[in-house]
Amino acid sequence: LSERNTADLESERRRAEELAAKANSMDELIVSLESDIASARAAAEACRAAGDPRGAVSVAYALRGAGQRDAARAALSAVSETPEALRIRCLLDSDDKLAGAVAFCDRAIAARPNWALAYSTRASTLRLAGRAADALSSNEEAVRLAPTDAGIVSQRGQTFKALGRSEQALADFTTAARLAPNAVIML
Repeated sequence: LSERNTADLESERRRAEELAAKANSMDELIVSLESDIASARAAAEACRAAGDPRGAVSVAYALRGAGQRDAARAALSAVSETPEALRIRCLLDSDDKLAGAVAFCDRAIAARPNWALAYSTRASTLRLAGRAADALSSNEEAVRLAPTDAGIVSQRGQTFKALGRSEQALADFTTAARLAPNAVIML
């Protein structure tokens, strides 16, 4: 890097750190980064340079939420084989091309076989691709691994709904509402 680029990167890294310091939670940081794409890109670069895969994944998630898919992919480039990065790549691919996304989910599951969220993401991807019957086994595994996660239970309800199994869908939506009474459950 040139001296000027290094100085620019350092300045942007400081700006990203300021945003992070102001945020009381990761959710607030993501909202801050979504509204300031330049700082988000700089934060991703700083995370990659510092070897911070979790930070790079969080920034990539924020960029994805802001519709900056190419920037999100770039943020993941240095940490692309971590399970968290593979999950975000699955989400990115599900945004663009559902058919190829399942492979990233499968790799995340292979890397972390007991990670309920990876199974749930795989199921959602399959369901969105019109393969609800194939999604159900991943939903079942996700619920087995995280039976008290309202989002995961609700996702299985979505699959039951897509399969026309309304009684089972209603049971899952009811359970999800009981587990997280203040959450919004998508019916």
